[in-house]
Amino acid sequence: MGGDIGFKSVVGEGTSFKFNIRVFPATSCEITVPTLQRAIGLEADQPIFRILAIDDNQENRRLLVKMLQPIGFEVREAENSQQGVEIWESWQPHLICLHTRMPVMDGFEAVRQIRAKEKQTQRRTVIIALTASTFEERKGEIVAAGCDDFVRKPFQEQILFNKMAYYLGVRYIYQELPRLPVGGLGRYFVSEKPDSFFGGLLAQMAQSWVQELYEAANDVNEELAIEIVDRIWESHPTLAHALKDLLTDYRIDKIMDLTQSSLK
Repeated sequence: MGGDIGFKSVVGEGTSFKFNIRVFPATSCEITVPTLQRAIGLEADQPIFRILAIDDNQENRRLLVKMLQPIGFEVREAENSQQGVEIWESWQPHLICLHTRMPVMDGFEAVRQIRAKEKQTQRRTVIIALTASTFEERKGEIVAAGCDDFVRKPFQEQILFNKMAYYLGVRYIYQELPRLPVGGLGRYFVSEKPDSFFGGLLAQMAQSWVQELYEAANDVNEELAIEIVDRIWESHPTLAHALKDLLTDYRIDKIMDLTQSSLK
């Protein structure tokens, strides 16, 4: 790229790196906005893919079911790892979405048991760990336990769908979404909006409205949650916009936590 890189290191203290590259401002006509699309179904002439969601959190399981079933996957739930192993034995899913930290039996122990049993059946189930950990070193631990891959929470549906396509060969039917204008790609993300931001705005809202939104989130009813948020769009656009971004990121759990705290 016509640049250079250098570093300075001090034993016992650390190393700092710096680099220079040649860059030039781009004009708007040179910027390519990628086509946005969303999976809405499965192509014909494919197996009926069986997906098992193992998570002790009911909201997380409901989210996976609500995400996968409308596409055409057959989905079952397990509320702990022991139950998950039992369903795996009787149902033989193609893929497991597994929360790593659970009571009764640790998620990694469930993976080890499944991998041991697979040696007798000569069949292998794809296992994708769902973890809230942001530490890269856990990747080695997850793979060493027998998982094929992992996805960090919170995740967007496209990330999980891409993993499933890679490991299972799933082919989707896509709906093309409207293109965003150049410069219009930025939006809120949950990491950019602290709880205090939502707390102050929710405190200004009628308790009955907050209660409605909490119940919709608790039921993982995205359509109803969107309708409830739309009611305040004109009067409270800042809150409505931020809540819509949470819904776009499938952070129903975050909305439930925020509204629950506001009602206390």
